Amino acid sequence: MRMPSRSHPRSLDLAAWFDGEIVGDVGAHVARCARCQRETAELARIRAWLRPTERFASLPADRAVKGG
Repeated sequence: MRMPSRSHPRSLDLAAWFDGEIVGDVGAHVARCARCQRETAELARIRAWLRPTERFASLPADRAVKGG
């Protein structure tokens, strides 16, 4: 993905780059852009917050923790 020199990647492209789905100029842009660094830091915080949930989402229903 090529970007004009004064633009930022779309949030969707930034998230795809963060997930390793796309390569190109996005990484070079993030390396020099404080705004995009903050956005990718937020993506990292969200991923860390969701990660414990992912472990339980894949458990079979009979192993899920029951409330109560």
